[in-house]
Amino acid sequence: ARSAKFKMSSTRPLYLISTATRSARRYQMTVDHLKAWQVRLPPTVKEVVMNLSERDLVATGRHMSTKLFVFESIPQLKFSNPDTKFSVKCHSDHEKSTLNFISEDGSSRSVETNGLRVWDIQKQVADFCQQTND
Repeated sequence: ARSAKFKMSSTRPLYLISTATRSARRYQMTVDHLKAWQVRLPPTVKEVVMNLSERDLVATGRHMSTKLFVFESIPQLKFSNPDTKFSVKCHSDHEKSTLNFISEDGSSRSVETNGLRVWDIQKQVADFCQQTND
């Protein structure tokens, strides 16, 4: 039953494809995912901190977007910006989640992520990068 659903480029079922081929395909899928959203942060940004409210960490339904951003988009940002430090902090006393960009001079800019969909958060990050690079 599983082989009918999950086929690779070959016409052979997945269970007949060697383990090395499957591992290489999984690796390639991971790399493709990391390269899917390539946003270069300005060189002045030295740290990115995602402050999550506890509500967003255990979120379901409409609050799921911030959690998805953390698990989907933050790794993509890390991949595109290897010299920037990234951290995710969970706070039980915060009502709203924010994404903070901290510059080398200590100044910071926040993007509020509550109620935004993943692509809206990504758009705000891309806009921030474009404004700072101009």
